[in-house]
Amino acid sequence: MKLQVENMSSTSEGVYVTHQRSKQRNDKLDTRFIVPRAGSYAGILEDYLHNIKSTLSKTTGRLLWTGRSDSFANLPLGKNSIADVPHFMAGYLKKDDVKKFTFHSYRRSAATAAADTGATAAQLTDFFGWKNPAMTTEYVSTSKMAVNNMASLLVPEKSGEDMQPSVVNNQQEDEDKDPTKLSHNKNVFIITNFSGTMSFN
Repeated sequence: MKLQVENMSSTSEGVYVTHQRSKQRNDKLDTRFIVPRAGSYAGILEDYLHNIKSTLSKTTGRLLWTGRSDSFANLPLGKNSIADVPHFMAGYLKKDDVKKFTFHSYRRSAATAAADTGATAAQLTDFFGWKNPAMTTEYVSTSKMAVNNMASLLVPEKSGEDMQPSVVNNQQEDEDKDPTKLSHNKNVFIITNFSGTMSFN
């Protein structure tokens, strides 16, 4: 509800939005993000800005105004209507129990999506304005990228028939070089050119 028209800035990349944090870190009051041109999102926002400027003469001040079927009314969008936006979004996405969705739900989703695509803990902390950097641990450690990286570390490079147990030690290396060194070991048998049946008791 604190978003201002003058906080919107159109560029070739998209529309930059600057807003003030309400209850996050105090060392950086303003957050800036971009609504990208990819997917026409920036165009939708620019159309809205054009409409409220042309029909309501809103070039500064409050950003969100009440819409009608074909125009906008000179009536600020109330907090109850704004609070319903996450419900409409959940309904559009065909989610169950849409009333349980809040803006915080989408904030968490955004953090998860950012972590899944490789955002660092520092980037998440700065962008979302968390006071405690430890807040990022939940998102980064459970992200798809982190889980996949861990899985790749745990899975052997070879699989199936190629997987053979191996024990490497100095004695084995010596034996490979000179098998006769095993002759004194009663638990080792050196067999060459054998054909037949053998039984060990």
